[in-house]
Amino acid sequence: MTSRIALILLPLTLLAGCAHIREADGARRPKMAMSDAISVARSYIQTHAIDVSDQFLSGVNSFHDVYKPEKTGWRLTWVPADPFTLDGEWSIYVYDDGHVKADGE
Repeated sequence: MTSRIALILLPLTLLAGCAHIREADGARRPKMAMSDAISVARSYIQTHAIDVSDQFLSGVNSFHDVYKPEKTGWRLTWVPADPFTLDGEWSIYVYDDGHVKADGE
């Protein structure tokens, strides 16, 4: 009896996992490719004459607002190259709709 229940539950468990992956894959992944977001952010830096000569791109993360899906995109974070500088981290947000916003705007 126990093995029979296991045979029924195993496929259901696998299907539930696939459905979750499929939903998360489509709902949370930005439409814009990460490489395109990096290009957009670099263009923004150049257009706004932001000096990043003493900084480097330290991370690129996706973000998603469940209640406002249009707020899906990428956050690119720059940090000071000097390891003794404790402050100075800032980010640029590149939204799927093409909107770009830097920290402090």
